[in-house]
Amino acid sequence: MHEPDNSPVVRELRAFTEWVGADRKPTATGQITLADARTLVGRRPAG
Repeated sequence: MHEPDNSPVVRELRAFTEWVGADRKPTATGQITLADARTLVGRRPAG
């Protein structure tokens, strides 16, 4: 069984928050930009 702090979901959320925290600026409505969304999709593990 996975440890809660080492589960695939937690690892993915940590990676996402680190990515977002890397000086990414939201749009005027608070969303991620289309360019950032495309980058994010490319980083997401398959499965």
